[in-house]
Amino acid sequence: MTGYCKAAIFHTNVKYIRRRRGNEGIILLNKILKEMGVDLNAEKIEAMKSSENIPLELRVKFLEACLKLFDNDTAKLRAMGREAPKDSLIVRLFLGYFMSPNGVIKHAPALWKEHYSEGELFIVQNDPNVGRLGLRNFKYSKLMCVYLCGYFEGVGDVTRAKNISCRETKCVHEGADYCEFEIKWTS
Repeated sequence: MTGYCKAAIFHTNVKYIRRRRGNEGIILLNKILKEMGVDLNAEKIEAMKSSENIPLELRVKFLEACLKLFDNDTAKLRAMGREAPKDSLIVRLFLGYFMSPNGVIKHAPALWKEHYSEGELFIVQNDPNVGRLGLRNFKYSKLMCVYLCGYFEGVGDVTRAKNISCRETKCVHEGADYCEFEIKWTS
């Protein structure tokens, strides 16, 4: 694994943990990361510039630590993903006021490239009230899939779509050639 992602992704997660679990949650997250041998903590993350590159190995370790913090409840990890777009002012302004869910799907591959150096996000389907995004060449961790399902729902929330849902219909961790996320909503 040699890829990277932007620190902005971590920033939204630290905000979420601080909001949900307070300083005690941050202290526990730091402890878990240290026990895992990861040279990263909430304070280092908050001090990073949003555009700074972070190795994807650290992203996976960070999500593993978050899962431990959330008592191994993947629904809580997914919820953290869903809140991430709401914690980004740029995402809220750009997507919330100027784009429909179909517009977001249209631009999603370019947005992926801005935040991740590896993986190719591509459009499988972009119809009224349903879209499918595929992600290939990105086999890091099933936790990324869980987080991304929540993230895609959160993007839908920002666009003010109703009844947004996402499910992973294909997964590289279950033998598929690529991951596929089906996103549904009502207008």
